[in-house]
Amino acid sequence: MVFDVADKVALVTGSASGMGFKFCKEFLRRGVKGVVLADVDKNLGEIASKEIAAEFGKGKAIFVETDISDKRQFEEAFKSAIRTFGQIDILVNNAGILNDAQWEREISINVKGTVNGMILGLEHYLQKYKSGLEAVIVNVCSVSGIEPLDFFPIYCGTKFAIHGLTLSWGLPSHYERTKVRVVALCPGRTKTPLIEDTTGKFLLDDYKKAPVDVALLRKFTQTADQVAPRMIEIIEKADPGTAWVVEGGDAPYKFVLPNRFEIVEKVYVYLTRDYQSNHQIEEMVFDIKSKVALISGGASGIGLRYAKELLKHGAKGVVLADVDSNLGATALTEIDRQFGKNKAIFVTTDVTDFQQFENAFKKTVETFKNVDILINNAGILNDETWAKEISINLNGVVHGVLLGLENYLQKYKSGSEAVVVNISSIAGVEPYAAIPIYCATKFAVLGMSLSWGLPFHYQRTKVRVVAICPGVTDTPLIGEMAGRNLSEAYEEIRLKELQNCKSQKPEYVAAGMITVLQKAESGTIWIIEANEAPYQFVLPDRFKFTDKIFLK
Repeated sequence: MVFDVADKVALVTGSASGMGFKFCKEFLRRGVKGVVLADVDKNLGEIASKEIAAEFGKGKAIFVETDISDKRQFEEAFKSAIRTFGQIDILVNNAGILNDAQWEREISINVKGTVNGMILGLEHYLQKYKSGLEAVIVNVCSVSGIEPLDFFPIYCGTKFAIHGLTLSWGLPSHYERTKVRVVALCPGRTKTPLIEDTTGKFLLDDYKKAPVDVALLRKFTQTADQVAPRMIEIIEKADPGTAWVVEGGDAPYKFVLPNRFEIVEKVYVYLTRDYQSNHQIEEMVFDIKSKVALISGGASGIGLRYAKELLKHGAKGVVLADVDSNLGATALTEIDRQFGKNKAIFVTTDVTDFQQFENAFKKTVETFKNVDILINNAGILNDETWAKEISINLNGVVHGVLLGLENYLQKYKSGSEAVVVNISSIAGVEPYAAIPIYCATKFAVLGMSLSWGLPFHYQRTKVRVVAICPGVTDTPLIGEMAGRNLSEAYEEIRLKELQNCKSQKPEYVAAGMITVLQKAESGTIWIIEANEAPYQFVLPDRFKFTDKIFLK
C-alpha cells in the first residue's frame, strides 16, 4: 500500500530555509492540505510563508516560531497545526545544525530536539489527529549517521543517534500500537546553508586539516530540489524502522546494519595493528604495566571490574571518577585490600560537568604523574529521565574525549601511545523498542568513536580510540531497569525483549576490554557478549554495495 500525501497535513521543522523549505514546497506540489513551517528564525519564516502564498495560494501554510529543543515551543507547533488544519499526518524532523564548535547546542538541537518531536508526534498528536489509517515520521539523518567523519566527530555522533532512535521507534511493536511509521532519510552532501559555510564550526583548528576526497564529494553532491521528491518516495513506500540513503540525486537505497547473529566469520582481536601510516604493519601489544587509567563510573559495576582487571595486569594506578562518593569509598577499600595501598584514588566526578571531569584528570597527574588510559564508562539507562540520560551518556563522553584525546593523554602518556575506550552497548549496534533514547546515546558513542578513531586523529595525537559493546551484563544498570522508561507500553515491550537476552558476568566483559585495549586498531568496534571473546562489528561501506535495495 502506498501512503498518499494528498490532503494530508505535514509539520516540517527547520523549514524556513534550505532543505526543509524545499520539502514544504514539494509537499504542496503533491497536493497536501497544508504545511506547518516550524523554525527558530522568525524573519526567514515570514519570508518563506509569503513565497509559499505567492506560489500556492493563501491558507496552504502557516509559520510557527519554534525552538525544537524547547518541548513547549515544539508542542505549540503541533497545536497550531490542529487549530489551523484540524489534522496532522506527517512530521519531518529536519531541524539541525552542523557546528562542533558549539557542540552542546548541536546535541541539544539535533538529538534532544528530535526526541521531543518523536515523543510529541508518535505518542500524542499523530496518533490522535491523523486523518487516515496511518501517519508518518521522517527523521532527517545524514550519511554521517552511517559512516564516520573525522572533521566533525560530534555532528557525526548526533546523526548516529538519530539513526539509532529511528530504528528503535520504527520496530513493529511501536507501529502496531500507534500506526505511525518511523523512517530515516540519510542525504549525502547537499548544497544547503548547513554545509556551504563551515567557517568557525570546527572543534579545533587542527580538524580543518582532515583529508577530503574532493572528487567523491563532487560526484555525489546534490541539490535540495533533488532530495525533496526522494523524501516523498520514502514517505509513500518505506517500511517502518528503515533508513534510506539519497545522494547524487539518485533513487533512495536502503542502508541495513549487519545482524550480529548472522555474522558467519567473526573477526577476533589480532596481535597486529595497521595504522595505515606507511603501508607497513606495526606489530605490538599495548603494555598495561606501569600505565595509569582513569575510569568514569568506576566506583561500582563494570567500571570497578575494569579497574581491578587493569591492576591484575600490572597497572601502576587507577582513578575511580564517579558521582557517588559512598560507593567510591567502598571501592577503594576493596582495592586496597586486594592490591595494596596507593594503587587507586577516588575523585568525585559528574561527567556532565567539564570542570569536575578535568579535575579528575588533574588529580590523576598529581598523584601518579602520568595518564595513559581513559575508559569512558559512566552512563545510565533511564529513558524516563531522558534529558539526563543524553547529558551523561553523550555529553559526558564528549567531555572525556576532549580532555583525554586533546589534552591530558597526549601530554602525560608514559609510552608511545595512549588509549581511549568508549563504552557503548549492543544497544549501539541494534535497535531496542523499549529503550529508544538509550539506543540513540549508544549509537552516538559508536559514531564518535569511529570518527575520533580514524587515522587522521591517531597520527596527530598517538591516542587510539576504540569502542566496546557489552551485551546484557549482570550489573545494577540492567537489574534496575524496571519502570525506567517512557510509559507502561514501553515496560511491556521491555519484558518481551528481555526474554531473548542472555546475560553475562561483569568479569567476562572486563577481561574482554583488556584484550581490546591491548590489541585493537583505532576506530574499531568490539562486541562482548555471552561470555565469548570480543569480536569486531563492522559497518557496511555503502560504496561497496553490489545489490542495492531500492523502494518498490
